[in-house]
Amino acid sequence: MKRFALALPLSLASATAASAGTVDTPRCRTDLAQANALIQAVDTRTYKSPPRRNDYTAACTVLRQNRVDMRAATKIMQRCMTGRDRDENIGQMVASLGDIEMVLARNCR
Repeated sequence: MKRFALALPLSLASATAASAGTVDTPRCRTDLAQANALIQAVDTRTYKSPPRRNDYTAACTVLRQNRVDMRAATKIMQRCMTGRDRDENIGQMVASLGDIEMVLARNCR
């Protein structure tokens, strides 16, 4: 089994905090802050406190939680971001989710 890695674009972590390209409503401001927190949690699990090498059970657990959080953040961004910011960030999230799905299907039960 390959070492698990998720290339989470660093631009996503700050993208939800930017005011440009967002729907300026109280709900979207709150929800985008939540999306940012979800993305930060993915970043922490993936890069700052990853599972130990060769601990595939833990790696699969991390990937499953990352998938949940990234799906939730993506739904928020689809609703609350606009224009090029939205298109770029959603595209990156969808690609990363595809990578997670592939690894889960191949390596995790």
